Amino acid sequence: MIDLTKHFNDFFLAGFNKVDIYNEASLQLEAVLFLRKTLPEYKVHIQKSKEFFKASSITKTGGIDISVFNDDMSEKYAIELKYLDYGAGVPATMFKCVEDVKACEELKMSGFTNTYCIALAINHLFYKGDEQDGIYKYFRMEHSIYGTVSRPTGKGKHNYFTFHKKHDFEWKDVPGHKEKYYVIEI
Repeated sequence: MIDLTKHFNDFFLAGFNKVDIYNEASLQLEAVLFLRKTLPEYKVHIQKSKEFFKASSITKTGGIDISVFNDDMSEKYAIELKYLDYGAGVPATMFKCVEDVKACEELKMSGFTNTYCIALAINHLFYKGDEQDGIYKYFRMEHSIYGTVSRPTGKGKHNYFTFHKKHDFEWKDVPGHKEKYYVIEI
């Protein structure tokens, strides 16, 4: 079984200085290249359909950001990535992170060995700021996704998510950079 948390910590701690990450697509590409190099015995795919794995997820639409699997599919891992920058509104993007955690929870229950949610924060407002309640508490104070989390703004396909378990994380510094990241293993 692979410890992808360790691999992603290595990617951010050692390999980050060797790559140029400037948006979510570049994060996805560089992560795939890193995993292909460090896990040559596995297949590492971008945007692979959940149907390919005969997996169900009510939440997940489109492909899985990164999937890692062996030839006989006895091991399969799903990874959802977020690049948290200054573009979209912070609370709306936090809810997209929550949505990824829910999708990974569902994919894990449908047979994946492990699933992971990874976020790289360029914008410090995702991990610190004056607002400490509502959706902000999960990211700025408690560092955990749990219970029922409601959409903070607007309307969408899902206005809330209820979790089966508590999913803790830790914001970690990217050495030599102002960015922070987290890895949630589900």
